[in-house]
Amino acid sequence: MGSGNRSQDWVVLKRDSGASIVELALLAPFLLLLLFGVIESSWLLSRSIDVAQAAREAGRMAGVNDGDTNTIVSAVCDGMDQPTGALISLSGSGNGLGGTVTATATQSVETITGLLDPIFSPPLNLSHTTFFRLEQPTATWVDATDSPCP
Repeated sequence: MGSGNRSQDWVVLKRDSGASIVELALLAPFLLLLLFGVIESSWLLSRSIDVAQAAREAGRMAGVNDGDTNTIVSAVCDGMDQPTGALISLSGSGNGLGGTVTATATQSVETITGLLDPIFSPPLNLSHTTFFRLEQPTATWVDATDSPCP
């Protein structure tokens, strides 16, 4: 570059500017793919955390006998970021104090960008199950399978 002749330097700079546009054209699809992949993965992680928290909350509420089945399902769904399509299941084994309760939360989610659709066939079914010890001698809730969020 530094030949001392300004006109020759300008010609070299002008020829190099086309190369950077070609490089950008080659790299842009990969950078966009990476960006949308991060967005999609973050979305799915957020939904997965929400489903796990719903299952934990349902199990905790059933374990301490914090209401009947409808009250538990409503409270859990109210605590979810996006409860649309969520299903809550409760089942107990052993009556009263010391028994166990199994709580399962399931939700079907769609991808945002569609980028992961060829890898995972939509909708994705996220499910989380927790087990809690019953802390109260009698339970006011009853076993429920796939109670939808109101």
